[in-house]
Amino acid sequence: MAGKLDSDAARKNIEFARVRRGLSRDELAKEAEIPARSFANFLGGSQNLIEEKIGRVALVLGVTYDDLFDVAFEHKFKAGLAISKTSPTQNAPALRESITADRVRLIEAFDRLNDEQRRAVLVIVEAMAGDGAKGVTYTPKR
Repeated sequence: MAGKLDSDAARKNIEFARVRRGLSRDELAKEAEIPARSFANFLGGSQNLIEEKIGRVALVLGVTYDDLFDVAFEHKFKAGLAISKTSPTQNAPALRESITADRVRLIEAFDRLNDEQRRAVLVIVEAMAGDGAKGVTYTPKR
């Protein structure tokens, strides 16, 4: 994301998405593994959060990192363009023992692919990870 991040937009969008998801501030902080006081200070405007923590908030809310900084987020949501159609993960902490900004970027990029592209990426990643995806193996060039 280029340019200065708009923390005020992020605060507003987090609150909007949090209410839509039916989460309290404390529940969201807990699911995102952020100390409640730090999260409250962020929402109150007296503290900023690092990218990794904002990425975890986005994951719990079922939105993208960029959605949280988008000044048109609420309008996009109302048009069905912002929040994923799947319900938020109930066991989010188990799935993201340590979400990093790179992992969030990877997930966001994957979400922009069409179904055929996603299947191709999965075959490649599984082969690279040694999972033997459909008999495909990956051997890096030397």
